[in-house]
Amino acid sequence: MEKEYLKVGEKRVINGVTYVCPDFYGQGTIFKDEEAFEKHHDEICYVPEYAFEEPCYKIEGKDFYMVKEYTRKDLEKLVQECRDSNEDMDEEELPTARAIFETCDWQYPETFLSEIGY
Repeated sequence: MEKEYLKVGEKRVINGVTYVCPDFYGQGTIFKDEEAFEKHHDEICYVPEYAFEEPCYKIEGKDFYMVKEYTRKDLEKLVQECRDSNEDMDEEELPTARAIFETCDWQYPETFLSEIGY
């Protein structure tokens, strides 16, 4: 049996540029792609609610936006920055990229980390 991945919203690549169409999930309107998080670390896997500005394309009646954040590599970089600035903490006490991806349901990952004290 093939694993079913969480996917909120849609993603389209047009002329080599990735555009996403958000959908409501949790507490806000976001884009989230668990398969991209797990398998394609350079692809967009999460876009917070306030990252959507002016739509670029209307496809099948849905607004698609050009966004650049966040890939798994972006989330791993945030985790590394937390480790670097909290060197005295036990590594098990620090958040992981997966925890950030799974927990964020509207906010920027940096905001989430700030809310939990990092």
